[in-house]
Amino acid sequence: MTDITEIVATIGTANTFAGGTNNGVYLGIAGREFNLDTAGSDFRAGATDTFVIGTGSNVSNASFNDPTSPQLTVADLDLFPVYIRLDGTDEWRLDEATVTVNGTHVFTNPNLAGGAANQQIWLAKEGGTVWHLRRTAGTPAPAPGSGTLGGHVVRGNVNADGSVQAGSGNFRVIRRGAGEFYIQFTTPFPEIPSATATIWGSNWWMEDTTHIAAIDQAGVTVYTSDNVYVHADRPFSFIVIG
Repeated sequence: MTDITEIVATIGTANTFAGGTNNGVYLGIAGREFNLDTAGSDFRAGATDTFVIGTGSNVSNASFNDPTSPQLTVADLDLFPVYIRLDGTDEWRLDEATVTVNGTHVFTNPNLAGGAANQQIWLAKEGGTVWHLRRTAGTPAPAPGSGTLGGHVVRGNVNADGSVQAGSGNFRVIRRGAGEFYIQFTTPFPEIPSATATIWGSNWWMEDTTHIAAIDQAGVTVYTSDNVYVHADRPFSFIVIG
């Protein structure tokens, strides 16, 4: 998966009486929050502030507000909500908010486009402190598969003859020879995924084995062997995550 290295949040505060705030403002993205705060005076009425997180950071406490610790990925952008959150008891009138990740992935909320009174929002405990954004540019990561193991999952149980006993349905199996199976993905992964395979079923020796012989974005090659490590057809289960 592509790593997130830079997040730029452009936040506009409405030019209205008492529209600014001294309370904390947070950006939620990719599964965590970041504190939008610089050494200057932020969120003044009528001002537009730019906060850089990661490469070229201008936020306070940059080491605590770092998308590489832990490392976030582009896939996380579409697995978790993106939002702006006001903390504390103050009120704040938000005029616009745009978040750009790695210069490509853009999140905003068109309902605030225009600057009219009905295109701004008061964030306060009396009416709600969170404003959500949605993707408006950039290519989304693959949708999550059936499960919570990653953004793209291919999995199944394969019989010894290469027929599919069960699985996620987004692959086909090609038996290339004794104990050699190629699993072709219906949709290739954007990058080389990770995979594992195990023998399944009954009436097989404990020493019978299977392993991943090769893998790329388009498919994975699985070898199965008998109890003396000679290639032989055996049923196996597999899972590929990327």
